[in-house]
Amino acid sequence: MSTNSQVNSSNPFSESGSKLVLQVPKEIKVKLVNSSELINLKIWSILSSFFSNATVGFWVWYCQTENSNQQIIKVMAIVTTLFTLGFICVTLYYNYKLKEETSEIKYTPHN
Repeated sequence: MSTNSQVNSSNPFSESGSKLVLQVPKEIKVKLVNSSELINLKIWSILSSFFSNATVGFWVWYCQTENSNQQIIKVMAIVTTLFTLGFICVTLYYNYKLKEETSEIKYTPHN
């Protein structure tokens, strides 16, 4: 253990010529959205994502099947495709609606 009790309290940055520069923006903007519209967008986005994966799976299954069950798989693929397109349309609607209802708050810090 060291017996030296001297504490060095000098600033090492000031000796090397380093400077601290803090830059503050001239204006701060915050966008506010309606939370109920945001939750609707999330729900429809999740449904679109899930059904798009199912649609691709049914079409791959249909293309790889060579037996007599091909007709039912084709119907299921078409139905899931229609649901997916519907969910995507609703998602795009809520996305558009959310962008239209977005408000913005601006703050200018004092100099």
